[in-house]
Amino acid sequence: MRKSCTATRARFHLRMRHQFVLMLPEGAHDPCVAITLDVLGRAAAREPCAGEPLPRLRVVSVRGGPLKLRSGMTVPTSAAAETEGLHWSTWIVPDLGDDDSVARGLAALNSDVSRLASLLISHHRQGGEVVASGSAVLLLESIGLLSATDPEIQETTDSGAKTPQGKHSPRAIVVQGAFTTCKNAYAQLDLLIHLLRRSCGTRTAEAALRHLLPGGWRDQIDAVIPGVMAHGDALVDKIVSRIGDALPNAPLITDLAREFCVSPRTLSRYVHKTTGKSTFALVQSVRLRHARALLERSRMSIEQVAAAVGYSDSTALRRLMMRSAGVLPSELRPTKANHLT
Repeated sequence: MRKSCTATRARFHLRMRHQFVLMLPEGAHDPCVAITLDVLGRAAAREPCAGEPLPRLRVVSVRGGPLKLRSGMTVPTSAAAETEGLHWSTWIVPDLGDDDSVARGLAALNSDVSRLASLLISHHRQGGEVVASGSAVLLLESIGLLSATDPEIQETTDSGAKTPQGKHSPRAIVVQGAFTTCKNAYAQLDLLIHLLRRSCGTRTAEAALRHLLPGGWRDQIDAVIPGVMAHGDALVDKIVSRIGDALPNAPLITDLAREFCVSPRTLSRYVHKTTGKSTFALVQSVRLRHARALLERSRMSIEQVAAAVGYSDSTALRRLMMRSAGVLPSELRPTKANHLT
């Protein structure tokens, strides 16, 4: 009987994945809250599409009523105790705006965040999913819901790229069971697009991006939000993985078609229908994605990065990055002022 109840609950949670609760403590990080409201609001306003549910969002706090955020922004909220079906929804917990207090432990937290911690524990026990960024991830670790030292990671959307210390980049979106997290609060957009793609579908996620990145938005996806727009299609994701593993010697389209037991024409049609790109453009986007990861997280020269992803010289890499995203490789270095971070 217990196994049957657990399976039923899991299926119900899956059907309700498009229903979100933005769970806010007092003093939360204004930009994270604002972009969450904007992105999910824009996605919810699009025309319904067959097979892709529109997101539904409720804004909730511990006490309810107008909630003051860290920099003075005020948001109307419902009280957690008065919100029906709270634990059937996916909770989005943005950066709390107070890393130091979270790092010092529960005793240093204000009463609002302490109460939020209790609600998170209860939500997890009832099988709920949580999406968190910035210091909210530290909160999950401090209350024992996440392991900070040896996490069992099921998925990461930074294409496996790691820092020189062997750890995933702070911008990586990491899925650990019922938790989807990103430790960089300024990667909230990446996190939301990943969430929309997973819960509502690729077209819904693209609708939100179209609003945020007007003009050449599709070309900007791979340079601005690398890895997040994994296409949600098993075959295309395998092709992307295969291309990435083969770099710098990207496979020919004929070789890919042979490996996946289809004709080159069928493969090209399928890729274009799923991604809106030609197979050649998909290969280029994978190269640029890997190049960005190396530029941001390694000490390799631009010439070495170009060679590592399959370009004959750095001029080709500079030209393609400028054409697709309007930036030069040097602008992606962490030591440079980077308008993309």
